[in-house]
Amino acid sequence: MNITSADIEAAAESFMGWAINAILTWMASPNFFNELLTAVVWVAILRVVWKVMFWSIRKLRKRHQRRMARAFAADMRANGFRRAGGQCEFSNGLTRCRNRAEHADHFYPFTHGGATSMQNLVAACSGHNLSKGAKIPSQMEKARIEARRKAYFPALASVKAGEWARKAKVAV
Repeated sequence: MNITSADIEAAAESFMGWAINAILTWMASPNFFNELLTAVVWVAILRVVWKVMFWSIRKLRKRHQRRMARAFAADMRANGFRRAGGQCEFSNGLTRCRNRAEHADHFYPFTHGGATSMQNLVAACSGHNLSKGAKIPSQMEKARIEARRKAYFPALASVKAGEWARKAKVAV
């Protein structure tokens, strides 16, 4: 079966005639304006829904990006636990906690502007990490951790505890 250009033109004219006839019939119906108004309202509603979905997805992506910057990388966690000897760095009164380190904690909480860096990483047992929460440790606690770190940190490693994000140096 051979289809010629004349056949295509005839089919197009037939379709166009049908489409125009359908539109004119619809416009002549008594419900035309109600149906047109309904269609316009639905288009407006769909545009609002689309914009809300777009901004929600964008916000979730930004939140996910922030969360990713919050977590310590696996190698940072391993190095932090290794330099602490696998033991919690917080104190039980005057002495160092003897529990196994299970959490890589921010000394200065991330939610208060603490950096995700080795200087701000503290190896902590679950009890100390969960009780500390998002509290900023006192200067006395900082001094105690830094004094204890001198005993178990490698010779050339910095014993300073805590670093704020605005002062953090990012390795390139």
